[in-house]
Amino acid sequence: MDKFDDERKTITNKIKRLLAAYAFLLDQKEGRLKKQRLAAMASSLSALRKKIISSYKRFKKGPYRRLSYLIIDEIDCQKSDLRAFAKSLNRRFETVIESGTQQLCAVTDKLIKNCKLKLKETDYAAKKKN
Repeated sequence: MDKFDDERKTITNKIKRLLAAYAFLLDQKEGRLKKQRLAAMASSLSALRKKIISSYKRFKKGPYRRLSYLIIDEIDCQKSDLRAFAKSLNRRFETVIESGTQQLCAVTDKLIKNCKLKLKETDYAAKKKN
């Protein structure tokens, strides 16, 4: 779980940097360079989105599945420490891993959509000039 969370944080930081670049790019004048950068940004964001989804699926099929009998069923553990550990894992999965991944994908989707809309606006502005 920690390994997946670290990978998710790395991807989150990359998306934050792209978001900052997007904000900077919005202030730039219309032109071919802006269009190229928006296209590259949308492509990078799509790749990062695919990476986080792929990583999440691997996590769910691998480490999570091995522990899921503890987490999902919350079996009647004999030791309270094991039961507390299972509940802690379940809480972390639901509140941090699952919801964080969904939120990251949602933010990425919105940013991709905004990049594509800005690309269309840039194309429209260029056609209008000509």
